[in-house]
Amino acid sequence: MDIASSWGKRELNPALAAPSDRFGTSNALIKVGIVGAIMGVEYLATRGHVKASTYRKLAFLNFVNSGVITGVAAHNFTVPQYSH
Repeated sequence: MDIASSWGKRELNPALAAPSDRFGTSNALIKVGIVGAIMGVEYLATRGHVKASTYRKLAFLNFVNSGVITGVAAHNFTVPQYSH
């Protein structure tokens, strides 16, 4: 949802901004890589013998993160396309 709402629009995040300033394939791959890294860390943190409190903490963090991403995507849908 975040990638779809950003596609073709101006990227304001300097870590993701391409030389053209438009959100495109390279930016989407960076975002997918970040999500993959987070999933990898969560997998490593929960494999083996883990306490239920760890699962609760990760579930809470995932819930908050999904709310933030939804808010950002909702805002992005109100931003007009970047025409440069």
